[in-house]
Amino acid sequence: MNPARKSLVTSTFSGMFLWGVIASIAPLGKSWPFVPDTGIFRILLVVIGPSFSLFGSFLMGFVSDYIGRRKIFIATIALYSIGLAVISLSYSVFSLLFGIALSHFGVAGEEIPTISLLAEDSTKESRGSLVTNGMNFSNIGSAFIAGVFLFISLGNFPLLYQRLAIGIMAILLVCLIIYSRIKLPESFRWLGVKGRGKESSQLSKELDIETSDNEGNHPSRPFSLRYFVLGSMALSQYLTFGLMAYIIPYYEFSSATKIDYLVFFGLLGASIAGPFAGRLISSGRKLFTLLSFAGGLFSVLIILLVVNSLGNLLVYVPLLFVNMVFSEFAWAARTTLEPELFRTGTRGRGIALVRVIPMVAYPITIVLFANFSLGQEIVSNIILWIIGLAGAAVWFFYGYETKKMELDHRPESSGI
Repeated sequence: MNPARKSLVTSTFSGMFLWGVIASIAPLGKSWPFVPDTGIFRILLVVIGPSFSLFGSFLMGFVSDYIGRRKIFIATIALYSIGLAVISLSYSVFSLLFGIALSHFGVAGEEIPTISLLAEDSTKESRGSLVTNGMNFSNIGSAFIAGVFLFISLGNFPLLYQRLAIGIMAILLVCLIIYSRIKLPESFRWLGVKGRGKESSQLSKELDIETSDNEGNHPSRPFSLRYFVLGSMALSQYLTFGLMAYIIPYYEFSSATKIDYLVFFGLLGASIAGPFAGRLISSGRKLFTLLSFAGGLFSVLIILLVVNSLGNLLVYVPLLFVNMVFSEFAWAARTTLEPELFRTGTRGRGIALVRVIPMVAYPITIVLFANFSLGQEIVSNIILWIIGLAGAAVWFFYGYETKKMELDHRPESSGI
């Protein structure tokens, strides 16, 4: 692996691992002594992160089309570094909320530029696998921090060790991220679209990517159709993933150890599914996407059938594990299609516009779930999976296959 590609892969994997750690802090931190178990702060703890993720994702997605993918990382690293430091040193719920908000804004702001950069600096053959495996590291990060919290809880170690673990992990990961991004290449396709042909050509050679005259000459569909398909799949997968992995355990189980168990095994299922999804999606997007959402719907229907027994972890954990496998498959499908269905010059803002839908709906749903029964929460997940399956079915019948589609890199490419 040449230095440019090694830097790109290391940056992606370490950044997404940290994203997973940050995403898990709020539900896992429920047992910290200064966190109220009732009232408004109980809801705020799990709402504030996703709310600020919306702002970070939307803003940085748009800006990345104008200043490039690489430059975004300067601001985001600073934001989540400060946020993680505040979390590790928190001794009040107010400072904890501030740290969660800042770290979510920063790390969520990296996701769209990261997906765009990874897709644009990859070959058409490796794009699906690299995007899928790169994004899967957020699952691995979540499972890892949940495992650490579970170990500390089962060992009856002081809860201070949990924040200490976050601090140590943050220092190590931020150092690795900074090191990997010193030589991180810009997107050669973005450079080409911006008229910087010489730089684009030189960088494509460094990445060992041969460009083609056919790049950008691929099928297209109206923006409204692409937006409906991606939006419905994003709404379905983003919400069901977060609600099943984090929110239902957080609301339905008072025991911190049980929450740690559910988050750990749920994210472990998603993590293990990632490499399989990377291989399967490389064989074709359309059928894989349809089957992923169908499998997700089927798995949550099974959960509904035994909803009265979900208090037993021996029942809930394996069902959650299987559901998260399909959720990871659906995640792989949508995060691969997102960069493939927009042009290079507008890719960041296109994905940002799609993600507004689930990222606005998620905090609202978290608030609603506070007053739902477990059965109502599972039924809500079923409805969401049906919405995603509808989008996947529309793309299966009316979309086009993107597995070997070239992404554009020429200045004359326009439109969204």
